Amino acid sequence: LLDSDPSLMCVSSWNDNGYSDMDLDPSRLLRTGFFPGLGWMLRKELWTSELAVKWPTNPTTGWDHWMRVDEQAKGRDCIVPELSRNHNIGAQGATVSQRDFEERLGKISFSKAADTDFGDLSYLNVNTYEGHIREELARASSRSVGSALGQPGSGSVNKIGYLREDWKRLAKEMGAYVSNLPRVQFKHVTVLHKNKNTYLLYDRRLSPLAGSDRIREPSDLVAMPAPRGVSCADHCRQKGKRCDRGWFDFINTCAHLKSGFSCAPNGCGYEVGEDIPVFVSDPSHPVFGTCLITDAVSTCEARHPSTSRLCPCAP
Repeated sequence: LLDSDPSLMCVSSWNDNGYSDMDLDPSRLLRTGFFPGLGWMLRKELWTSELAVKWPTNPTTGWDHWMRVDEQAKGRDCIVPELSRNHNIGAQGATVSQRDFEERLGKISFSKAADTDFGDLSYLNVNTYEGHIREELARASSRSVGSALGQPGSGSVNKIGYLREDWKRLAKEMGAYVSNLPRVQFKHVTVLHKNKNTYLLYDRRLSPLAGSDRIREPSDLVAMPAPRGVSCADHCRQKGKRCDRGWFDFINTCAHLKSGFSCAPNGCGYEVGEDIPVFVSDPSHPVFGTCLITDAVSTCEARHPSTSRLCPCAP
């Protein structure tokens, strides 16, 4: 499958949402646009011709975050099992505390079976997979954040639209991996099986499958580079426009940053911060010349003395 499908970046044995209280089918595989970071495999030619030549010697954060940046991912998916085939035992580490491990990684189920027959994999074809998600969304009952689970054991199909600033609350309610972004999603739709029900959680701004519930980018939105140390609230105002925190989702990409900044000489990477997306424009800063995107929820008011912000401005 990995060799034959150019829309795939990797195959992994890990599911970030594979918790023991989910209804996990050991033979079901999923497509995800979020690079899983554990137990993964990619094609040799992808490594040698594309990734190795620009592999960061000093990424702003971990290499797994770098792999998720749109400049590397390029819209490609990975295949992951619903029931993980590897197990994380790192209760203490550089980015994991004992508490984090107990609340997240330690509760992931994994298969101990020697072999699994995954059957016909044609459903993982990108068009077939998307078509199935669309069909499920069309017949699903709408629920809202705060009352998403509904009646257990009813065999129902449910959909919950959310805004990214509400994701952590929804993830906690659903028992999914709690982070700034959904960890397993296809075109910004996360599918969970729990309590004998099916749940489709979709990002109302970013998912092209959201249908009539989608919040679209304003037609007159402009991604405007700001001077160093200036907030987007101030920069948009100076240009006779305004900034809205919800609009950052539409411009938080390397492609948008490169339309306003050189991103030279270090290209585009990832960092956490309310002032991001940015270009590190301070020559004295250790990562000067780097563009940065984030999975944090950005604000219009944030500013940093070493960075120049990319601002979503509209009348």
